[in-house]
Amino acid sequence: MSLIIKMDTIKTEEHLRKSIPYIMNERKTDGLCFSNAGITPEQILDTFFLTKQMHPTHGTRQGYHFKFSFSKDETIAPEDALSFIREWVEEYLGDRYDYACSVHKDRDHMHMHLVFNSVARNGGKYRYEKGDWEKVQWH
Repeated sequence: MSLIIKMDTIKTEEHLRKSIPYIMNERKTDGLCFSNAGITPEQILDTFFLTKQMHPTHGTRQGYHFKFSFSKDETIAPEDALSFIREWVEEYLGDRYDYACSVHKDRDHMHMHLVFNSVARNGGKYRYEKGDWEKVQWH
């Protein structure tokens, strides 16, 4: 399985407010999405901002947006892509961060999105160390 992961930072509150509805857009997902922070984009955003309010930090990053793509040569069922992203997120983030994930089926190749809070549920900020992604075990 060939996987490409790209990460973007979400630097403004406005960008974060647009990111969750974008990745959960029903026309793109056909309902293939999940979150540990709520059901609707509004609930998820409320949870993100509540976490930030409970654990104020310095800096401008509001969250992170990961995009996952399999090789165009690979055929993956949408439900398998959702299972994959769920396992990956549970291994990588666990319940330490608020997050929302989805599978988009609106392009020639299926891809997945993950948006998660920059602030951990117990305080502190997310920090990526080189090689972190390679440590994630998936089946």
